[in-house]
Amino acid sequence: RCTLTLAPSLIDFGSTTRGELLGRSPAGGPLILGKRQTRLQVQCAAPQPMRLWLDGATVDMRHFPFGDGVLQVSILSARLDGVAMAWRREGEESPVDTGLLRPGERIMPWRNGAAALGTHWDLELELDARINPEATRVRDVKTLENKIRIELE
Repeated sequence: RCTLTLAPSLIDFGSTTRGELLGRSPAGGPLILGKRQTRLQVQCAAPQPMRLWLDGATVDMRHFPFGDGVLQVSILSARLDGVAMAWRREGEESPVDTGLLRPGERIMPWRNGAAALGTHWDLELELDARINPEATRVRDVKTLENKIRIELE
């Protein structure tokens, strides 16, 4: 039996103007809404293998939709039972310490060539939101949002 906690669970990129976005973004590319961090914690009653799944609509293999833009989710750090821990994508051979979480992908803590057992998996996540410049030409307030479901299998 395990519980998942995401804090904060609601990520707010704030409000901004087209001019502000143009001022902080490289010319010719998508406009940067910014990066936000959140912490995902998995707490289990007894040591067990853990596998997380990110489920949500997709734009491509790297991005979730975010209104008229895209959202990218990355792991900045991972700890299993208080110890820094690599993680591995299901179907890939090499574990990594940090990296992109792709839509629909399953990940697990990894040690010595196998899925690691634990009771507490702590992941620091970064969310990076970007929007196409054309989508900022609006006449009224526009809300961008997405819902990503995280499941423990």
